[in-house]
Amino acid sequence: AHMGAKVILVSAPTSLPIPSGVDFISVDSAVSMQEAVEARYNDVNVVIMAGAGSGFRGLHKAEQKIKKMESMTIELVK
Repeated sequence: AHMGAKVILVSAPTSLPIPSGVDFISVDSAVSMQEAVEARYNDVNVVIMAGAGSGFRGLHKAEQKIKKMESMTIELVK
């Protein structure tokens, strides 16, 4: 934004300061984030997205590649 680009930041609530010159859109769910991004997607030249870490992990760690199966259940723990 400081070099003249129009920057739109779509984010969940954060304690980080909003950079100056940035249009900030606050969302409160994954669905509202998707809607906010999709509403602007065709009007921009570049989209940069970051994946968020999860508060969960798999209960069991695979020691090798998991072979394809018809179905699979993954147990998650905090």
